Amino acid sequence: MGYSRKIIHAGDFLLNIPRCQYMNKEASLSATVWKRLATSDEETSITERQQETLDIISSDSSYIILAGTPLKVGKYDEISSGPLGAYCIAEVNSQKINIQLDSGNLYAVFVDEGNGFISTSLNAILNQNKCKWKIDKLVLSEQILTGSVVGKETPFIGIERLIRDGVMNLDPIVIIYRTEQAENNNSFGRLNHNKLNSIEYCSDYMLSVLRDYFRVIKEFVGDRSVSLGVSGGYDSRLLVLLARDAGLKIQAYTYESPNHVDELRIATDIAQALGLTLRRIPVRLWGDLDLNSLRNNIEDTLLYYDGRTNDTMGTFSDVHTSRIFRQCLGTAYLNLNGIGGELFRNWQTLPPYPTNFDTWFEYFILAPGGERFFKNSIDKWTFYEYIREKYLSILGEKVNSKVNRSFVRKYYKNIWLPYFASPRISAENRVAFSLMPFADSMISSVAISISNIPKWGEEFEALMIRRLSPEVARIPSSYGYSFHGSGVRKKALRWLKTFIPIKVRLLAWKIKEGEQNTCGVEVAPLLHHSI
Repeated sequence: MGYSRKIIHAGDFLLNIPRCQYMNKEASLSATVWKRLATSDEETSITERQQETLDIISSDSSYIILAGTPLKVGKYDEISSGPLGAYCIAEVNSQKINIQLDSGNLYAVFVDEGNGFISTSLNAILNQNKCKWKIDKLVLSEQILTGSVVGKETPFIGIERLIRDGVMNLDPIVIIYRTEQAENNNSFGRLNHNKLNSIEYCSDYMLSVLRDYFRVIKEFVGDRSVSLGVSGGYDSRLLVLLARDAGLKIQAYTYESPNHVDELRIATDIAQALGLTLRRIPVRLWGDLDLNSLRNNIEDTLLYYDGRTNDTMGTFSDVHTSRIFRQCLGTAYLNLNGIGGELFRNWQTLPPYPTNFDTWFEYFILAPGGERFFKNSIDKWTFYEYIREKYLSILGEKVNSKVNRSFVRKYYKNIWLPYFASPRISAENRVAFSLMPFADSMISSVAISISNIPKWGEEFEALMIRRLSPEVARIPSSYGYSFHGSGVRKKALRWLKTFIPIKVRLLAWKIKEGEQNTCGVEVAPLLHHSI
């Protein structure tokens, strides 16, 4: 049977797959597609997005549903090999469903195999079953205490995330899902492993890969504009310079509040140096909100983040709402953010020697005070074992592995980005096209292969910034120094911090914070609403 192809861009989709035992005259394979917020009226909420239902089983069409931002120039007339970006591409007809996931596993897709649902929205699947879902308490604990769930599990028994290649035979429909690997056809050639000790060579190589990526973004966007935030750190500065270098039309913004005074000043200087108009977006911390505003923010973020938690959110402040994101987007066609740039430096200021997994986990992931969640030491030990086994399995590490700089870089690429940051990129794509260029597998794979980056610390990323614009590199940062060689004393202090054992930092933090569990308090309302 021949099919004509119809291409649909979606903010979210839900596939309702009839199981053989449920088939009757009224049963049909259907797809519900929600449009992005940016294509809707300004006052439209996520729950009010325009939606369309497609009856596929009786159609002679093959639908290609594009969710997220698959970065490919040209027509999506077939599922091609290895687009860049964060996305899910579903090719659906009356006999088979092909699902292609991005190579970085950034864009989330969920499946309720027992009831025959596949969706880019966890809430959409939950809403199909009006009875109470059974909860996996261990997974729920992971979500509360760490801010995310790693792996295929969700807190709801029976719903899983698609994370690797596989086949599901939901008779009469066969579902094939796969993660495509994007090839790096870098114009600088292959990485010369004999030159990995040269920071100049490695930074130039990384910069060439980034420039190639941004050229693809330019082809995707054309004459339309991109939106990006400018702040006081490394990643936003590198991002805006790469965008300018690629010839993109930039709509720059920065946050304005009593907590963003330094960042606003730095962002203003950067924008002036680049000749950009800087939009100031007023924001409030959640602790400064009245009860009604806080309630509005909670309801917004619960739906915007699809009932999921993520380490880039944490609270219900204005900056994490879809309302503020739409203000930041303006009239831009594509949003860019700098998440993933941590791989260009030793962002955790880890020491050059290994540390114990539990100590590292409690300090960087659980946060001091989170241990008070457990009734006793047995509960804590059970949870730590569960986390350790899961993390080490994904990273391919041995059970007794120590945590060193190489381990943490693998953790960041293979765990933090696809699980902790994934809800952020999925949420932003509900509103408009959105990318995390530094998190893309094409970029992160190269960064991981340059093993000396942690040893070079912040100098590696600073060198790329200087290559792009010495003038902008001279502007002071939020760290108290510029990226052009000044601030020797403060840089030395940050370098000395790398030699402080994690165990000592953990003890100091516990003393300072009084072992208050801030993590669970902020995340718990989000989970309560989802359940």
